[in-house]
Amino acid sequence: MSTGEGPADPGLVSSPQASGVKVLETLKKHVFEHSDAPSKTLSSREVCSSFSDLTAAVFSSSQRANSGVVVSGAIELLVHACSNQDRAIRLAGQENLHKLVKKLQSTHLSKLLQDLFHELKKNGSARSLSVALEVFAALFPRTRPSRRQALSQSLLPVLLRLLARDEEGLHESLQDGLSHILPTLTPFLSTTNNQLLMSAVLDRLPASPASFRRMAASTLHSLCVHSKSPQSLTSWLVGRMINIGCQETATEQTCQGILLTLQNMAGDQDIKTLNLMKQVYGLVLSCMMYRDGNTTVAAMETMNSLLLASSPALSRWLMTAQPSHALASKFWMITNEGEVGGDGQDSRQEKQDSSSDAHSLREDINDAYFGSDQEPSPPATAESSPVTSDAGSAVVQMGYFAVRDGPTQPLSSLVLYLTESVLVGKRVSALSVGLACLTSCADLAPSLLPSLSPYLPFTVHPDPKLKSRSAKLLAVLLRALLRESRGEASSPLVSEAAAALHSVLTDSSPVVLKAVCESLRICLPSLAASSQPKLAVELVEPLLAAASSSSYWLAKVELLRTLACLPLTALALSLPSLPHSLLSLCVFPLLGDTDHRVRTAAAEAVSLLVPSLQLTSDQVLAHAHWEVSREFPPLHSSTPQLSLASVGMHSCKITPPTPLGLQHFLWFLVCNISSSENHSLQRGCLEALHMLCSVFPPASMPQAWGCDCHIPSLLPTTLSLLTASQLAWTVQGQQQLLDVSSSLFLSCSLSAMDRLVQSGQPPSSSPWAALGDSELSAHAAVLLRHVGRLLAVFVHVLEGREPETRETKRMAAVSPKKAAMRDSSPIRSSPAKPKVIIENLQRAPLIPRDGLGQFSSSQPHLKILDTCRSAYTNYQVSLARVGEDKFSRLLQSTHNLTTILMEVRTSFPSSL
Repeated sequence: MSTGEGPADPGLVSSPQASGVKVLETLKKHVFEHSDAPSKTLSSREVCSSFSDLTAAVFSSSQRANSGVVVSGAIELLVHACSNQDRAIRLAGQENLHKLVKKLQSTHLSKLLQDLFHELKKNGSARSLSVALEVFAALFPRTRPSRRQALSQSLLPVLLRLLARDEEGLHESLQDGLSHILPTLTPFLSTTNNQLLMSAVLDRLPASPASFRRMAASTLHSLCVHSKSPQSLTSWLVGRMINIGCQETATEQTCQGILLTLQNMAGDQDIKTLNLMKQVYGLVLSCMMYRDGNTTVAAMETMNSLLLASSPALSRWLMTAQPSHALASKFWMITNEGEVGGDGQDSRQEKQDSSSDAHSLREDINDAYFGSDQEPSPPATAESSPVTSDAGSAVVQMGYFAVRDGPTQPLSSLVLYLTESVLVGKRVSALSVGLACLTSCADLAPSLLPSLSPYLPFTVHPDPKLKSRSAKLLAVLLRALLRESRGEASSPLVSEAAAALHSVLTDSSPVVLKAVCESLRICLPSLAASSQPKLAVELVEPLLAAASSSSYWLAKVELLRTLACLPLTALALSLPSLPHSLLSLCVFPLLGDTDHRVRTAAAEAVSLLVPSLQLTSDQVLAHAHWEVSREFPPLHSSTPQLSLASVGMHSCKITPPTPLGLQHFLWFLVCNISSSENHSLQRGCLEALHMLCSVFPPASMPQAWGCDCHIPSLLPTTLSLLTASQLAWTVQGQQQLLDVSSSLFLSCSLSAMDRLVQSGQPPSSSPWAALGDSELSAHAAVLLRHVGRLLAVFVHVLEGREPETRETKRMAAVSPKKAAMRDSSPIRSSPAKPKVIIENLQRAPLIPRDGLGQFSSSQPHLKILDTCRSAYTNYQVSLARVGEDKFSRLLQSTHNLTTILMEVRTSFPSSL
């Protein structure tokens, strides 16, 4: 149906009798001929409207004999439209292509893959290729295993041609698309084809843009991980990259691409052999001394990743004193073919190569020790010559440290170089990565940082990024020191680091607060379990005060994540008021935040804090003073039941009991959902209740949820919210209430069945005989009526129908002939004859208002219909898997509740 302002071309708009082929031929004439310039005969709105007509025609003809021709032509047309100059036509083409693929992927998957492969094979414009690659990558993992071998062999030359393109936008699409294609493609490629694809990527690294380097790094990593023999292919790739990086013709772009690839591969098990790690370590050290700042930063980032993912063998080697000659001879074991020798290989040729390389490196070491007439030649061009340290204590040359004081630890030399050379610079990016490398070194060997004086100036630096890095350095150092001393916190270095971290915590910058929260998650558990837990308390107190002062949503999210991971059992003994302050000052107020991301983080914090607070309350009540007993009254088993039985009858002015267990959390949440006037707080409490329901299922803990009594308390309140509250008008709110209601109803039903079995009474023939409870049977009827209406809503959304009201039924009851005569006749004051209307209504009676599935008189369900239509529109154009969108999740929750109702309804044969 056309949406343009003016009348559309009659040859373009498809009538109900027009076939998809006719619409396709008409559109091809307009789109292909005017792809480079706006159409002279049609406006962009008319073309966009015609795309929708074409998609509808393809849907209607998808089951016919000539459906393949129509589908192929439609895909070709829509992909070509994505390269049009008009932005509206491009967006309409992409949207209708997604609709077409979403609708036909279950019945025409092979045809869709074949047509999209032909579009990639054409190697057309970058925009068309990006859209076709996105759709093809989403469908390729669903290919049948029997067809993957042939399709993989055909796809390899196409990918090689795409990798030769220079458009940066296409590189970004390739990075996303290959991340989905390669896990399925790579196992069906031979080792030769894998090396061919890797060589094609490596050959493009010189003079390549940053987008290609990012794509190349992720592609090479995926090829190694998903290949048939990942270890041998990883060894080949590392050797090839080291050979390329050591050549004199290696450019900065080549080194940066190699370093980025090594950074992605640092965490893989296949590269964690000692020989490979040492070779990567030597190459990274060589690149750290380039004059190009970007290469230096990339080398230090790779070094940081290497240290974070270091194997135990590499850690021992880094902390073992090595003579400079032995250090240099162990770095390079590369043959001319780029093959890397393993740890256990001792062939004669490898010994000769390593001895010759070691001899040349010893000459460079002697030059670094005693000086020479000529400067040593670095493995780089004159534009990227190495820089030596002004301090003279550590010099990096050819991938090793030449230290004047004799044998030393490689890690100690690295720390010395970072402290005396990198941290004295002025470039913020280099300083930031240098602090990150020092953080990894401190985690491996905290004794290498005997003093904090070189790093304390960064805690008061005006740049927030450097403050954040220094905070993480202090936190990791604290954890490492306490680990080495087995919890003894009497060292002056521990107190100094804790004081410095406290000073960073008082910074007003939200960026710094976010980073400090991440850092505190590292050191607080160790500090709380140490001999000085007051150091942890001193860090927690300003953290609680920062909850009300911060306005940055990401800082609030990190703050909540940090508070949820606090070791409350240990901290509450030193600070008894901590649980109460944690909930009243941070968690509960942030449940009502206006940002939905903060509310989600607060709900997650509630679900994480429940078991910790339950354990903490028992210990606090056992060890605290009389003031603490006054703040935290003893919990009795009857208190939660009494509180839950009165849910919904309290006003928002009544203060709930101190929430120290699951029951009291439920009391607080349901009271705020039922009586609070803050809509954001209601949504946050509902999300927290939904998470608690999934973490602590009511069927497993019926007593805590109040489901084991004859009169359930939470279920009626939840049902009233589900059927009459505005919280249920959104797709997410409806889904959360459905999940909570189904869990509570299942728990109450199981308890009722147990009571019925224990009583020994035979089941009656009532509709819900398995429940044995008239009130619970009424709740089941309410749920069944609501589920029926929801299923009817889904039917209306999927079929595009409008709900039938009384007025529409009366209009439909009038015969078409009389309706046409009434519309064409002039307006008359006299109404139509009542006898004719009554006769027509008798022939087509109205559905009862309260019938199963009828929702035309229910205002909440009409609201749900509108929200479901919007969610279904997004579902049609999304290529995400089913279950990842709101519409699918709501439909799944509805089906789950229907299944529970049917199982409870048919529990006893006599009730059928």
